[in-house]
Amino acid sequence: DLDSHLTGPTPSGGRFHVFYSHTIENEAAELDVDDTSSYGPETITIHRLIPGVYRYAVHDYTNRNANPSTGLAQSGATVKVFLSDGREQTFTVPNAPGTVWTVFEIDGATGTVTPVNAMSYQSQPANVGM
Repeated sequence: DLDSHLTGPTPSGGRFHVFYSHTIENEAAELDVDDTSSYGPETITIHRLIPGVYRYAVHDYTNRNANPSTGLAQSGATVKVFLSDGREQTFTVPNAPGTVWTVFEIDGATGTVTPVNAMSYQSQPANVGM
């Protein structure tokens, strides 16, 4: 089970975290589709950006306690970003061990998407992307 995670700034200076156990953050973002039984897709929509860094990651929940783990790298996962101006970007999971794939960041002030494409380990879903 691969899970989508989005973290981002809150107006009060904290950070929000949208994922399967917290599917909506006020009017800022929501997990629209959470696929728990097959190969996706999962969809997170950002409704409005505020200044700050947004971070999108994929967590390999199935193998979350394995270290090392290549399950995520071998999954063939792809992430597509659809921007409001019609542009889109596609990212493919790197061939590296890890249970978290940090895919990209968005600058909330400019809307610029910056690839991160880094693998790491995290067993606790609530800590992904934070």
